[in-house]
Amino acid sequence: MLERFIDSDPVPQSYIKAATFEEHAKEMTAARIYYERALAELGKRAFTSEHLFIAFTRFEIRQKEFSRARKLFEYGIANIH
Repeated sequence: MLERFIDSDPVPQSYIKAATFEEHAKEMTAARIYYERALAELGKRAFTSEHLFIAFTRFEIRQKEFSRARKLFEYGIANIH
C-alpha cells in the first residue's frame, strides 16, 4: 500500500508519510529505509525541501542515533537550495 502511494506521488512528503506510518507501527528499520530511499530516488528533488531532512534528522534523534542525526543535519545544510 505504501509503495503504491509513493509511486503515485513521488515527492518528499510521500516518503515522509510512509516513514512516519512505519515509525508509528514500531517498524524503525522500515521507517529508516523510506527516508534513505527518498534521498536515493529523488536525487536533486530531495534538496528542494528542507522538510525531508528535518523529518529524517528528528527520526534519528528519537532513535538516539545522534551521530547519524548530526551527519544528516550537516548534509542538509550543505545541500538544500
